[in-house]
Amino acid sequence: MAKILVIGAGVAGLSAGIYARLSGHDVTVCEAHSVPSGNLTGWQRGEYHIDNCIHWLTGTNPSDPFYSMWLDLGALGNVNVHNGERLYTCELDGKSLSLWRDIERMKREMLELSPEDEGEILSFIRGAELIERLNNVGGKEHNEGVTLGKLIAGAPLLVKYYRLSCGELAERFKHPLLRFFISSIIGRDFGSLALLMIVATFCSDNGGIPEGGSYAMAQRMAKRLCDLGGTLLTRKRAIRINRSENRVESVDFEDGDRLTADYVIVTADPDTVFGSMTDLPMPKDLEKCFGDERLFRFSAYHTAFACDTNKLPFEGDVLFKVPIKYYSRLKTDHITLREFSHEPSYAPAGKTVLGTMTYLSEEDCLELIRLRQTDREAYNARKRELAEITERCIVRHYPELEGKIHLLDTWTPASYKRFTYSEMGAFMSFALPGRKLPIPTTSRVKGAENLLLATQWQRIPGGLPTAATFGKTAVETINKLEKRKA
Repeated sequence: MAKILVIGAGVAGLSAGIYARLSGHDVTVCEAHSVPSGNLTGWQRGEYHIDNCIHWLTGTNPSDPFYSMWLDLGALGNVNVHNGERLYTCELDGKSLSLWRDIERMKREMLELSPEDEGEILSFIRGAELIERLNNVGGKEHNEGVTLGKLIAGAPLLVKYYRLSCGELAERFKHPLLRFFISSIIGRDFGSLALLMIVATFCSDNGGIPEGGSYAMAQRMAKRLCDLGGTLLTRKRAIRINRSENRVESVDFEDGDRLTADYVIVTADPDTVFGSMTDLPMPKDLEKCFGDERLFRFSAYHTAFACDTNKLPFEGDVLFKVPIKYYSRLKTDHITLREFSHEPSYAPAGKTVLGTMTYLSEEDCLELIRLRQTDREAYNARKRELAEITERCIVRHYPELEGKIHLLDTWTPASYKRFTYSEMGAFMSFALPGRKLPIPTTSRVKGAENLLLATQWQRIPGGLPTAATFGKTAVETINKLEKRKA
């Protein structure tokens, strides 16, 4: 049995801690903040709960390989999973198009909307169905895999989408709403293969939302860790990894403590680790990702509104265009809204929460972070402006909400940086562009044989399943090292 110290109690850190205990190791997980969660979080504003993270959780279908991992981690199990009828709806010029859970319904709506795009529509649907089967969630019952013959036959289709960004794919469609749908759900610069993965996940009952949302899921994982006998320390921020020759000897904390362990697993953003917590170089394959001009980081600013109604004029998430005059201030041409009717407990009776998300480039993220650091008053004014413009856009698009929505909170990449210590406030890793495969990078750190990484940055585009997987992988690596020692 080894003594393991895990830095960070987000999904990766909790996963590492849980799998360490399942492997029989002595484990301590240290979290800088007062609660374990990382990006998988939410918070209260008066009587309202704001959910920050899960729009869908990959792996809620029992046939998906991720499902058993979520059971191990205590994330699912005896928990209801909400599978909405639709995920994203794009509205443009009085027409709408939805990503329906029923993929046949989505296909019909696309064809009715634009018969002249039939070829591209059918190709898009076939691509999503092939990815469903690759994830073992294909077929009518969402429990079928892919045969070798179908994989070989479908390979050219996967290559097609591998080569195209969402923006490039959108240009292949003639109808403006289809172009908006394809280019805006995750952004023009993402690879279209990433969009197909989202469609395949949602349409196979494999992207539901666990009961209670993000914060509740994080606390179930934390309870699982403690129930297994792991130690969880909060308000315990690591600031320095100390080593002698090729081994980590101890970790220093902001409160003055120094802890020792046989192995240390770091789950933080690599930019906050290498060159800061340790003088060791970043692993070369990960460093290549940070230096790859094709890869970019992103984040978003968000608002949350209390609504004087429990019935909003849309279901799931909706995207719509904003007036041109706001493009320069919002840094976008559209906004994404989200409703939470699946969680009545988030608001008092007769009311609900409306959330918004607007993606930002890395440059825009860093600008907001610098503004908060250099001029707090100007930063707060900028947040107020963003919230006011967002509210104007919502009411303009849905006039029936005028006077019925009231701002609860606004958060930006600067908020993510303060909470997760991510250098530019990213809540995922790099965007997955066209002509790029999500190949994992190493968990080992050259120069310290007992230091391991477990982060979402180790496989593009990151996210919860990736974070949990690398927490597990780090422990599996330790198990192999311990076996060799024995």
